[in-house]
Amino acid sequence: MGEKSYGTAAILFGVISAIVLLVVVGSTAQPGEFSLISPENCENLSDNTPTFVWEAAAGADNYGIWIDDDPDFSSPVYENDNLGNTTSFTLPDENALADGVYYWRVRAENADGYTWSSENRTFRVDTVPPAKPTHNGTAPGWIKDGENTNDNTPVLGVYTVTENSFPVVYHFAVSDDPSFPY
Repeated sequence: MGEKSYGTAAILFGVISAIVLLVVVGSTAQPGEFSLISPENCENLSDNTPTFVWEAAAGADNYGIWIDDDPDFSSPVYENDNLGNTTSFTLPDENALADGVYYWRVRAENADGYTWSSENRTFRVDTVPPAKPTHNGTAPGWIKDGENTNDNTPVLGVYTVTENSFPVVYHFAVSDDPSFPY
């Protein structure tokens, strides 16, 4: 009684013996670790359609991004899990963010699974410039607008402005010419 082979199975005297052949094609692991690049953590942005940038994850063939106003990402204000094989994304105008604090993260994917970015980051959108600071000139040494002084060390000061984003940076210009040519 002979043996007849059919593919990877053999029939021997009516008993089936199976030969298992495992062929591995492509990746056999989920994407590698990767980090977010920009916006920086806790960055203040004046653009409500920011561009997000991250490192490439080894073995990834698709990325997704999640943006939420809550750090638990329970109700994202924007999510897209099909960005393709790219390491940057600009939020479309129709999804412009309102002023406020947001959190973002990215997921790298391939056929074997996914890997989240090594950290979640936060950023603030603030499209309204700070108000012009004012002072009342009542503190000792303060100079009122248009006032002259012979003091070589005058006190330049302002009151704190009400502002959404900090720090607020003040730039002072001092000149002996009212046109401030230098």
